[in-house]
Amino acid sequence: MTHTIGNIPQNGIRFLAGSPDSLKTVKPLPPFDGETLLFLEDLAKELRKNCASSFPDIASFAFWCRKSNLCRLKSAHTYKGEFRLGRGRIFHIAPSNVPINFAFSFAFGLLAGCANTVRVSSKMFPQVEIVSEVISRILESGYPAIAAQNAIIQYGPNDEITRSLSLGADCRIIWGGDATIAKIRSFPLKPRGFDVSFADRVSLAVINEDAVAALPENELVLLAKQFYNDTYLVDQNACSSPHLVVWITHQGTPNGKESFWKAVADEARCRYDFPPIKSIDKYTLLCENAIRFAESNAFESFRSYNGNILSVVGLTALPIRLEALRGTCGLFYQFETPDLEPLAEHLNEKFQTIVTFGVDRKEIAKWVAGSGMMGIDRVVPIGSALDIGTIWDGYDLVQTLTRTIQYS
Repeated sequence: MTHTIGNIPQNGIRFLAGSPDSLKTVKPLPPFDGETLLFLEDLAKELRKNCASSFPDIASFAFWCRKSNLCRLKSAHTYKGEFRLGRGRIFHIAPSNVPINFAFSFAFGLLAGCANTVRVSSKMFPQVEIVSEVISRILESGYPAIAAQNAIIQYGPNDEITRSLSLGADCRIIWGGDATIAKIRSFPLKPRGFDVSFADRVSLAVINEDAVAALPENELVLLAKQFYNDTYLVDQNACSSPHLVVWITHQGTPNGKESFWKAVADEARCRYDFPPIKSIDKYTLLCENAIRFAESNAFESFRSYNGNILSVVGLTALPIRLEALRGTCGLFYQFETPDLEPLAEHLNEKFQTIVTFGVDRKEIAKWVAGSGMMGIDRVVPIGSALDIGTIWDGYDLVQTLTRTIQYS
């Protein structure tokens, strides 16, 4: 059965994909519906063929949508003895700091069998325009059932539109800072509706210095490239991008830190677009943090590499409110410790990801779980910080966005 939603204001809405009718039609599907998988496969092929070479984030999304990965995800979400169906219409509010995020959010809703209204940022990003245009073209060419209930839209601040879209939603997925989430939550949902909120969070890296010092030159260059991808590609704006590097060191440890940072700086020098405004932003944030954390006396040293393209601040201690210690455009903080225990009291719900090198990730996850921490939902290798999946911030999104049809 197909359901329809009442009138929604059209003034001020720009449709990047779909049409006004796509905002109103709802026909839930089973998770990992065959037509949906075919659409995402076609999307991946088209993006790889025409767009991915110019934008690493589009390439990453296209790679994620490839057939083999979708089959793997489907196998991981097999619900034996259960009948499941998408919950209905999902209203996605995409963030303004990671352009390609809207496409992943859209894909999650599709895989769960839901109808989707995806509001992208009013900021103009080429990735959003490119991917939306390809989505629109593929939907119109051969997927009328999907096109009938999915739309990607853009509009500026407009409480009337947001209120109407919220009232027609069975779930909202909100990506943004605390203020954004509070604002969106002020608009009521359908009586059985609920929110899935991805708030502003922060991440860190844990690196074994011995392991870095032992790397041959080619592997050190690869590690630097992977760290660059986790951080510089998004100016450290992603919640999963590390700002702090915790070095696991012991007495007599060879100095792997210096070789690591030099390799990262060389990678950034070759690849990073570093206009003067970014240098000013970096220096301004450093000064603000030096004032904000002055009482902790934690700032010990400061080192710049290749001009100001990489800046590293050494810490003698981990300050209170560690989550507020942020970097940008290649500003990092580092702290040395023989083990992770100094971190335990700081890893609150604001912390999302630990990226690692040279340490046992399973042991770190076990330590997090055994310590009863409120924070850390992911422990992944360096180079995987931005690898978003259907499990994110501790939510299994396919399970969350579907309902079980119980029988006995």
